[in-house]
Amino acid sequence: MNDGLRIIEEVAARHRLPVGVMVAPGRRRELVAARREAVLRLRQETNLPLKAIGCLLGGRHHSTILHALKSAQA
Repeated sequence: MNDGLRIIEEVAARHRLPVGVMVAPGRRRELVAARREAVLRLRQETNLPLKAIGCLLGGRHHSTILHALKSAQA
């Protein structure tokens, strides 16, 4: 299995969310926190570029991924 998908599945399970919700367009607080964790792990544990991480998380723009990384590290 693709490492990126595995990480998303692990984060979704940890936050008790369906994977489909992780990649959906919603912006509820619990979704944003889970996606932020997924972005951080994807960046740390894979060699994926920001654009690829955005694609895995529902087609989000690379600038959205960059913002999530900055927010997670703050």
